[in-house]
Amino acid sequence: DNMRIPAIVGGYPPHTRYTNQNARVLFFPEDRQLIVSSSSNFEATYEVYLGADPLRGSIWIEPKVVSSRTSADDILITPKKVVLYDGNSTAIVKVKLSHPDVLPSVSQI
Repeated sequence: DNMRIPAIVGGYPPHTRYTNQNARVLFFPEDRQLIVSSSSNFEATYEVYLGADPLRGSIWIEPKVVSSRTSADDILITPKKVVLYDGNSTAIVKVKLSHPDVLPSVSQI
């Protein structure tokens, strides 16, 4: 009764898909730097997309911004979650500083 038969898993393992098929979440701009300024109302956007189609289902992403210049509480991100279904989908993420007075007029976050 305690013996279990393992399920059959098809396809390439995740590391092989990452290495050989570019199966990863990609980011644009590629340097991963967002520039905000008073002329842009302290807003910036970035894009996330997939390097390859998922084997099945979709990929859920929770966008984050890490900054040494401001706290996470000062950064508003919309949408909070994005879903990508294939390698042709792109999600645009909007980032806005809620307290821009803590930064100079042009800043990199």
